[in-house]
Amino acid sequence: MRALIEARLRNLPPQRRALESMRIEGDDAHSEELRRRLAGPHSRAAVLIGLIERTTDIHVLLTRRATHLARHAGQVAFPGGRIEPDDRDSEAAALREAHEEIGLHPDHVEVVGRIGDHITGTGFLVTPVIGFITPEFRPQPDPTEVAGVFEVPLSVVFAPDGLSECVEERYGARLRGLELNYAGDRIWGATAAMLQTFKEILYETE
Repeated sequence: MRALIEARLRNLPPQRRALESMRIEGDDAHSEELRRRLAGPHSRAAVLIGLIERTTDIHVLLTRRATHLARHAGQVAFPGGRIEPDDRDSEAAALREAHEEIGLHPDHVEVVGRIGDHITGTGFLVTPVIGFITPEFRPQPDPTEVAGVFEVPLSVVFAPDGLSECVEERYGARLRGLELNYAGDRIWGATAAMLQTFKEILYETE
């Protein structure tokens, strides 16, 4: 599986446009305002889709955001955040944020590529960076940002009945996207959309 991931990312064609994490339904004022927000300008951000090779499967590492945060409180997310002026590139930003949030030192990550940018409902243009994490890594979450860290096998994420459609009422608008429920955690929104993009890249037909 690792060889497939590295080959697909290495041969990934240039992205023509950013992908919207969820589809907006309706033509009311809230929906139109959200469409304008998605049209830009956007703040740049990056996340780390961290993969860990376990005995029987490759797992993806996810976090539960702290419940006191102003945005996305309690939601499941990848480690990551805003790209700062001092960050060399998206990869550097994703690794810095992962270090700050869960104690993952960059020396324990081998970056193998990135997938297409995604636009979130909060107005961010997010670059998902793919990297393999050493299996010995033990998370040390920063409680001001992260309530917990967990893993999901890729076989669960990529299963035919894994990611499924859902409808959410957010920002005053009706949004259609994807979700995955696993061991009591709900993965949805931009995080689910990025996982779906990753799956499509890996299993696209030649």
